[in-house]
Amino acid sequence: MAGMMNEMMENSINHYFSHIQIHNPGFKGNNEIQYTIKDPQKVEAGIKSIQGVNAVTLRTVVFGMATSPTSATGVKAVGIDPAKENEVTQFSQFVKQGSYFTDNKRNEVLVGKKLAEKLHIKLRSKIILTFAAQDGNILSGAFRVCGIYGSGNTQIDAANIFANIQDMNVLLGKDSGYHEIALTLKDVKNIDIVGSDLQKKFPGLKVETWKELSPETATLNDYVGFVLWILMSVMMIGLAFAIVNTMLMAVMERTRELGMLMAIGMNKRRTFLMIMIETISLTFVGCPFGVGIAYLTTEYFGKKGISLASWGKGMENFGMSTMVYPHLENNLYFQVSILVFITAFLSAIYPSIRAIRLKPAEAIRKI
Repeated sequence: MAGMMNEMMENSINHYFSHIQIHNPGFKGNNEIQYTIKDPQKVEAGIKSIQGVNAVTLRTVVFGMATSPTSATGVKAVGIDPAKENEVTQFSQFVKQGSYFTDNKRNEVLVGKKLAEKLHIKLRSKIILTFAAQDGNILSGAFRVCGIYGSGNTQIDAANIFANIQDMNVLLGKDSGYHEIALTLKDVKNIDIVGSDLQKKFPGLKVETWKELSPETATLNDYVGFVLWILMSVMMIGLAFAIVNTMLMAVMERTRELGMLMAIGMNKRRTFLMIMIETISLTFVGCPFGVGIAYLTTEYFGKKGISLASWGKGMENFGMSTMVYPHLENNLYFQVSILVFITAFLSAIYPSIRAIRLKPAEAIRKI
């Protein structure tokens, strides 16, 4: 489950959202072409000067219509700088057919696999992109499909077209400007700090982290984390019953032995400690062994992956890849180990109490 959520977040970040995006506040509300970012190069330079920023790219974003010889549908067309975009989202690695733009060729586009199926197009097919310009006029341009990508997220694949930003500017006009700035960080753990710094530096712009850009993913991540702790609690309860059962059997099988020890002077405190120490000793042997196997198997499948292709279509609708790479934070192994020892300690109390309640004379007579 943690691996699936990690894949989902990576898909959201690497395929489009990046760690942080910056827009004109008006653009986020209306998605209209005139709401551009003023002095984008100055903003880009200011972003790069902030500590922790890894890569930055500028985009032109317009909403319009894509038309093929047999079909038409609404699309979100994103003009990108191929080299800078690849530094931010590594988008080239998701191209399944064709290439990630070709040098010295104009009017090329990348089309999602789902969108290609909807428009009934393939590599080298020609499509017409139609938009409304800032002055209200309708603009159209012919583009040729140079690549078909599969991001693992059906929603992105069905609605997004990527074109070279130079070709988009020729169509929209040189003064069309930039609507979006996307950036990645060296360490995603600093996302809130960097986001706050960017908002202070550019108060006239809207700064959003991937959690704000894709709130459903962030909410699902928190929900899965909550479910994982519920599952962990259920497993700890099961472990507690197993330990209670094991130690009760140990007490019952050694009733005469315990009775003899108590008869020759072993007090209740030492009897209680003996059962507790036995339980803790079992835990010291079993816990590292179990956690070690968990770590090795997680690391192995984390590199090799687990194919869930049988449920591929349903998973892609939620932005999840069909290849899941299990992943656990190292601190979780420590937390689980602590929980196991606490559970073992609490579970040993009842068998220990049963042991000290034995009456030596009656215990010795039992066969």
